[in-house]
Amino acid sequence: MMTKPITAILAATCLALPLWPLLQGAPASPPQTPGEVEVQTDVDEQTPAEPEPKPDLKVGDWTLAAKWEGLLGAWQMMELVHSSEIVPPGSIRGIVTFQAGFMNMIIHAQTVDDEPEPLGQAGTYRWQMTPEGILQTATMMGHSNFGDEFEWEPPNVPREFRVELKGNDLTLTRPDLSRLIFRRVTPGKYPESALRRIDELRGPNGE
Repeated sequence: MMTKPITAILAATCLALPLWPLLQGAPASPPQTPGEVEVQTDVDEQTPAEPEPKPDLKVGDWTLAAKWEGLLGAWQMMELVHSSEIVPPGSIRGIVTFQAGFMNMIIHAQTVDDEPEPLGQAGTYRWQMTPEGILQTATMMGHSNFGDEFEWEPPNVPREFRVELKGNDLTLTRPDLSRLIFRRVTPGKYPESALRRIDELRGPNGE
């Protein structure tokens, strides 16, 4: 049983060795016998060239370090682990999408009181990654009903999250140490159920 409503939870929430010493200690070559042909034994071994580092992504005035390009795409929120409160499993769902320069996030929740009250937050944000691995966002347009009424969020409200990105797993940690855990969503086929519903709405004449 959690001690605070979900509304409050969401609102707060290999160096190469030098060759010179080796050459100095190398033994002298034995004298050649007359008529003996010297055989070249040194092989010019070429060290494979290291791949060039991947360039950073730059779109307009927005830049993203190459190591963070894995963020781009869509992510489904799997769990909210709050730093001090118990959040019922399945009570919060969300989607976040990252593209060059813009980020969209939608979070839906439902209280567990006798009369459930749907809760939600959504917005579009500018974002960047710091060299220390911090995601910084600034609101472009957003809203929520965390208060008594539906409220618009002022522009340029800043937020920060520490990022852990491992393949298809993404964790965003807030300054209060609450963690938002996401799984990558890959492109898929348009759902058959939606197609059937479209046919139903059009009627027998396809209108």
